[in-house]
Amino acid sequence: MKTKILDMNCKYYGLEPRILMENAGKGAASVIMSRFGKNRKIAVFCGLGNNGGDGFVTARFLSKENRVKVFLIGKENEIKTKIALENWKLLDFTGCQKEEFHFQEIDCDIVVDALLGVGIRGELREPVKSVVQYINRLKERGVKVVSIDLPTGDIKYDLNISMHYKKTDDSVVVDIGIPEKIEHMTGPGDVKYLKRRKKDSHKGDNGRVLIFGGSEKYHGAPIYAATAASKIVDLVYVATPYPDIIKNYSPDFIVTEEILDYDYDSVLIGVGMGLDEKALDIMKRFERKVIDADGLKILKKDLELAEGSILTPHRGEFEYLFGRLPDNPEEKIQRVMDVSEKYNCTIILKGRVDIIADKNRYKLNYTGNEGMTTGGTGDVLAGLSSGFFARNEAFSSACAAAFVNGYAGDLVYSEKNVYYTASDLLDKISEALVFCERFGDV
Repeated sequence: MKTKILDMNCKYYGLEPRILMENAGKGAASVIMSRFGKNRKIAVFCGLGNNGGDGFVTARFLSKENRVKVFLIGKENEIKTKIALENWKLLDFTGCQKEEFHFQEIDCDIVVDALLGVGIRGELREPVKSVVQYINRLKERGVKVVSIDLPTGDIKYDLNISMHYKKTDDSVVVDIGIPEKIEHMTGPGDVKYLKRRKKDSHKGDNGRVLIFGGSEKYHGAPIYAATAASKIVDLVYVATPYPDIIKNYSPDFIVTEEILDYDYDSVLIGVGMGLDEKALDIMKRFERKVIDADGLKILKKDLELAEGSILTPHRGEFEYLFGRLPDNPEEKIQRVMDVSEKYNCTIILKGRVDIIADKNRYKLNYTGNEGMTTGGTGDVLAGLSSGFFARNEAFSSACAAAFVNGYAGDLVYSEKNVYYTASDLLDKISEALVFCERFGDV
């Protein structure tokens, strides 16, 4: 999944998959010839996805110095992506032989496995399962086996060539030209590959979120948060001291004064809450929490309750909880990661550039604009975070929430400049989600 997210985000920032595929295939061919020499008989087995596309490019470059046969496991009209199909057709202008595969005897020195790569999901299905068994028998006869990016199933390989980073402990890594900075930037890929609603699911299967917040002065905050969360999950419950105000606003939430006894998938604490001491007991009661705004002030009394949570502070709130933040960008990132590690939590440090971090990794979010200083946009972010967190792990949820919130803000900005409200932002959340889900589809 990490590779798919990175591929989508590269495309978003202008590094097209076609370029990555070309670099991958060229690099793989170079490694193969460096390891095994030239003038070899090579059989390249390719699947129908982009790993197969990498195989087509690899075959094209290998064919300049070797005798290459390419076996497509499937039919040409079943190739899944446009760029893979283009590279399949380019083989017609090379010395490669395209052959149908019927488990016939093949005379070769080297087999290249480009069947599935990171596209593997669960147990292997036919015909790929039998092809892997066939390749393993060739290896028993002394044929060298090279896997591209990730070995397919239990294939017995001599060499694994991974793209950009190691996929196995013994990988040889090919640099395919991805700038390191893009690895640490959010993008539509962070949203596209989160869990989706299943076609056969029932009400509640796609998440239940509880929002605890609101006060006589700040009754709008839980409304913003609940509306954002309701775009993602099936059911949103709001527990607030002033239920009638929120009930009258929308029929989309279940609003009560006390917390109903349900198994909630995530709980948002703090939006518009004021310093309600009940919040501390609620933090102790629930594990999967998003803590925002006044909830962060209450959290100060027992920072250990941050464990497993997503915290959404701006700079002032962060410094209130954890001490001074450095001004230097690299030092600031490290400070946020250090705090995340100490308390085993995920943090979205809101700012012109959001920093999303846990103890192992970080990303920067560049979506958003100066119009988002308007009141309520932070509540929308908190609601998105709780919605995604209902069915996904914390860091992925935080990255997705920050990107969608800012991207929706940019959609509003393109129409209204800075003259908008949090309600305008909410109106663009669905459009932002659809953009991410469809991004990169061919």
